[in-house]
Amino acid sequence: MLSMPHYTFVANPSGPGVDGRRSSWSARIVIFNPVLLSLVVLLAVAVTLSAVFRRLTLPLIPAYVLAGILLGPHGLAWLADTADVRTFARWGVILLLFTLGLEFSPARLREIRKNSLIFALMLIGVQAGLGFILIRMLGWPWPLAVFLGFILSLSSTVLVARQLSEQGELTLPHGRLTLAVSLLQDLLAVPLFMLAPVWLGHHGNGQSWSTFARVLLRGTLVVALLWMVGRGVVDRLFREVAKRKAAELFTLSVLLVTVTAAMVTQSIGMSSVLGAFLAGMILGGTEFRHQVEADIRPFRDVLLGLFFVSIGMLFQPAVLLRDGWVVAAGILIIMAIKILTTAGISRMLGRDRDTAWRAAFVLSPVGEFGLALMAFVPLSVWPDPNDGEIVLGMIIGSLLAGTVLIRFNRTLSGWLHARNDPKGELPSEVMVSPVPTAFRDHVILCGYGRVGQNLARFLEQNGIPFVALDLDLARVRAAHQAGDPVYYGDASDLSLLVGVGLMYARALVIAYQDVKVSLEILSRVRPVRADMPILVRTLDDGHLTELQRLGATEVVPETLEASLMLAATLLHVLGVPASRIFQQVQRVRAARYSLLRSVFRSGEAPVRSSAHAFREELRSITLSPDAAAIGLTLEAAALSDVGCVVTALRREGIVGKQPAPGTELRSGDTLVLYGTPEDLDRAETRLIEGIRPPTTSILPG
Repeated sequence: MLSMPHYTFVANPSGPGVDGRRSSWSARIVIFNPVLLSLVVLLAVAVTLSAVFRRLTLPLIPAYVLAGILLGPHGLAWLADTADVRTFARWGVILLLFTLGLEFSPARLREIRKNSLIFALMLIGVQAGLGFILIRMLGWPWPLAVFLGFILSLSSTVLVARQLSEQGELTLPHGRLTLAVSLLQDLLAVPLFMLAPVWLGHHGNGQSWSTFARVLLRGTLVVALLWMVGRGVVDRLFREVAKRKAAELFTLSVLLVTVTAAMVTQSIGMSSVLGAFLAGMILGGTEFRHQVEADIRPFRDVLLGLFFVSIGMLFQPAVLLRDGWVVAAGILIIMAIKILTTAGISRMLGRDRDTAWRAAFVLSPVGEFGLALMAFVPLSVWPDPNDGEIVLGMIIGSLLAGTVLIRFNRTLSGWLHARNDPKGELPSEVMVSPVPTAFRDHVILCGYGRVGQNLARFLEQNGIPFVALDLDLARVRAAHQAGDPVYYGDASDLSLLVGVGLMYARALVIAYQDVKVSLEILSRVRPVRADMPILVRTLDDGHLTELQRLGATEVVPETLEASLMLAATLLHVLGVPASRIFQQVQRVRAARYSLLRSVFRSGEAPVRSSAHAFREELRSITLSPDAAAIGLTLEAAALSDVGCVVTALRREGIVGKQPAPGTELRSGDTLVLYGTPEDLDRAETRLIEGIRPPTTSILPG
């Protein structure tokens, strides 16, 4: 750290005091703490550069890297590459891998199409192979060439996700393709964090192949063990935490799980980022995923920004003066290879020309994982100490150039079309309509109590997708088991709403009783989605004026009839014909609101007394392998004899509404039953223990 000057202020006035006597002050010395002064300078430069990049609609990662270059030991020397800086930077990588794990739950992996996986594997194979050949032509050792080849083949998920989202291109064909490919590339890069020290150590320190094999085997066993044990432990932990409904406790629990997993893998000789990635995968498959991501994002962004600052501190600007032409040539070669191979493989797999070229421009920069993996390359491996600086300059340069290519990918693709084939294929936006995803053209339900579930039933009947957020864990789990897209989370968190597709939603419904929560959600959502209908449920009209002032499209009162009115209003806003709405409302009224009484009871709600008019509820029952009903059909199970109706059956993630009587029950099936609490208890006993034979007596004669 560059020694900071001590600023000394001496005051020795000679004037009359308050008591008429002359007084003097002793000299006082004010010393600025060097660490705090460096932090102030770092924050000031980072904020300034971030504001400039944001004004230019460019991602912030290059801004952090430039801040590190400018203030680092090779720049103005305001910051030093200390152990504290490296420690905090390392935690930025750990949290990055954790949030990446959230994206790779088993369900998420199933959503990614097979041709995206083939595309990602072909890109890495071809680009890493070409990189290996070129690096070997320079005479560098082959283990380093293999490692650098993989690094240069990776793309930036952060740039793709953030910049395409801001440009409104994430749901277009090239946006969906590049996001899936970059995520898969990141997943395939995770083992590099685990194997890099051993792989490069094999070359630099003479370690044997048996050591490499042992590390690979040990890593596989650790992954399997943590996955099997962690799922049960983490699920139970967050169930208990969610019951307390304390936001700070939830955040602390997320950090506890992340740090514990990282510590466990590091303690057995593996990379700490592997444990963080597994913790993210475990939580990504639960209903807590979106709340976890919203809670961890501030920590991740701050520490990740520090990581990129630390990367910039490693770079020596003098390299540009000494070997600038080498760095520039390397950037051009790397990006040319990535653009041409991506476009060629895309076309070979059947993508239209516009999608292929736009995907090629978006995937051209080397990703942030390339910067992270460069930290694993020891100086002893490089043929020349300056070689590492040159490669680092190429990666940073590709990131800077890539932000421009992503920003203008449509213009560049259009220029290629006009140059090569003015009357050729139409752009992909015209040829292919964006395929609706899980979070596109949907309705967001804030609250999944009685009103929220009533609306969900109407949306289902009209084929309109929805996603719901609720803080009642028992209700969320019951609905999740039944196949409803319901997640645990605080809907007043704007980042959480964005995570479930706020920017692409058709409408939002606030179904909470607490009007303060409704006002908070409105105040945060309306500034970012001025065009979206927002419907609000209230107990009375006491806050009608304030809700309307904040942008509520419609405000609907409570009671069952209010639920019916809110559903009718929502369907009208979404464009459902008025005649159909009227018929559905009449059917619900004719059935004595039976549809609106079918709700999952909250875990904290008491069982209603026998005198209550609306005692029926929904209950999810999962059949264990030893359940008596396995092998029986629904008709043979005779649940109607105890007063229950089967409204849905979930099997292997597929939900069937109103299953046929001849459906045979299997182990793992989840039945959604409707009835009074007493009838549901009898039905559950019948499913688990079987039908008890009636008591018979033998009469004489």
